[in-house]
Amino acid sequence: MNPETPLNPLKLQALIEDYLEFLQFEQQGSPATAYLRFYDLHQFRRYMEQELGISEFQEIKLHHLRSYLAHLRTAAGYQPVSLGNVISSLRALYNFAVNRGILQVNPAQRLKKPRVEKKEVEHFTWEEVESLFLAVPRGVAYLRDLCILLLLYYCGLRLEELQNIRKSDFSEDLAELYVEKGKGGKSRLLPVHPFLQRVLPLYLNSGSGAARGLSAPASPFLFPGKGDQPLAKSRFYGIVKRCGALAGINKRVSPHTFRHSFATHLHQKGVDINRLAQLLGHSNIEKTAIYTHTEDDELTEAVLRLKEGKAVYKKTSNCRLRRRLKGDNLNIC
Repeated sequence: MNPETPLNPLKLQALIEDYLEFLQFEQQGSPATAYLRFYDLHQFRRYMEQELGISEFQEIKLHHLRSYLAHLRTAAGYQPVSLGNVISSLRALYNFAVNRGILQVNPAQRLKKPRVEKKEVEHFTWEEVESLFLAVPRGVAYLRDLCILLLLYYCGLRLEELQNIRKSDFSEDLAELYVEKGKGGKSRLLPVHPFLQRVLPLYLNSGSGAARGLSAPASPFLFPGKGDQPLAKSRFYGIVKRCGALAGINKRVSPHTFRHSFATHLHQKGVDINRLAQLLGHSNIEKTAIYTHTEDDELTEAVLRLKEGKAVYKKTSNCRLRRRLKGDNLNIC
């Protein structure tokens, strides 16, 4: 049997719907990932049905997949990053089909992602981070807003993780923070920086409306919003951007820029990439590698730190070795 031949015929639309349900309820993919997969896969289905007249999954071959990608590149004007996202969506769909026994192999794995020019991840300098802390406006919400910035920087949280922090997620001594179901449904335990440990009690014990929740005194969330909901994402963005403007930061200021800064500064302090991946909640270490900011001259400098070997400089009776070393202009014999 051809390994690419499905064991049971299946409509492409039905397979896509099954996969999207699996992504949402079993893999617990983020809303952004779910939306991207939905859009990519239904665009793919429409092309197969309308342009190629294919509606059954078993009829789609590797050359059909390549034809679709060529269409996106030429007719739709997709750039390398967008094409790479589509390929990821197709691979995920086909992996799902293999795992469900619908296919024996994944032909989408043979699709090559276009090369994307590596872009430097934007991050703050330490001086900029400090200026952001100092720029928090004094007022009723001062401690709340300061804690938001401190958590973003000292814990490297994603916005959704920050938004959903509950007071009970901290250990009793505030030394640890449990992040429940981050991206991809993964949980992790984070150490809390001593500076943050000193500021958090001031916020929690301040008795301000910002800490209690003006309309929800018993809110379990660290940053309460309206009713029983946490503070809206737009409010977090507004707080961060306002502090950026007051601090005079002339670069993109967003919650995620704090996360980039957290990772970059830790790597600069010597934290290895595996521990960094744990702190960030990355399952794929390739995602963490973007924070290394390694330049070619830095690689050269790193290699030059290795100690020079002494064994090759010792006199030897091996004439072949002597001749080879002499060929390198080393006067050792």
